[in-house]
Amino acid sequence: MGEQTFQDALKALLEEQSTVLSEIKIKRVSTFEEAGVMTRNAGLVVRLKDNTKFQVTIVQDHRGW
Repeated sequence: MGEQTFQDALKALLEEQSTVLSEIKIKRVSTFEEAGVMTRNAGLVVRLKDNTKFQVTIVQDHRGW
């Protein structure tokens, strides 16, 4: 599984669970590309209802452990 595939799966999971995780109150989940984040990394921007934002960078570990 590549970084983009994992990113998309995690985004779908967060969007689906946002109603279940009422304590967190997720407003929107965007990929770095959708949010205009200037990076080559895969990742997500998670915005909460109180407008707090988190960026989650996704980097596949190639070390083989």
